[in-house]
Amino acid sequence: MTQFLVTIYRKAFTDKLSLVNFPLTHAMCDKNDYENLDGSDVLVMLQVRYGKLMSVAIYQEDAEDSIRVFSFEVTSDCHLLDFGTNAMNELKKGYKYITLNSLPESKIFYEKQGFEPNGENSYIWRRHDTRPYFL
Repeated sequence: MTQFLVTIYRKAFTDKLSLVNFPLTHAMCDKNDYENLDGSDVLVMLQVRYGKLMSVAIYQEDAEDSIRVFSFEVTSDCHLLDFGTNAMNELKKGYKYITLNSLPESKIFYEKQGFEPNGENSYIWRRHDTRPYFL
């Protein structure tokens, strides 16, 4: 059973994440002060399957139907098993636009998810219909 849990970002929480399983999330959280960003709260979406943390997404709502993803990571032992796709689809359900910056090696994943280049290592996803995004 897979669950998606969303909570307000707290550095103290992400500091407890496994550095081995989520090295990029740690790097992004150490580099950025998400707790003090202007605008709405920064959120964390966790994908948990049978008690195991599979993915972490850190994002902020830019507008009613738009988010900016700061960090998106799937634990390495879950790569190529659709956990990243499932987590991204969960984010897509509630929004019409998603923007993010990516490492070059993640380009293929985001393009398969329907993201389009929007600058150097920057991508945007747009819902092309007016219906809610349900899978």
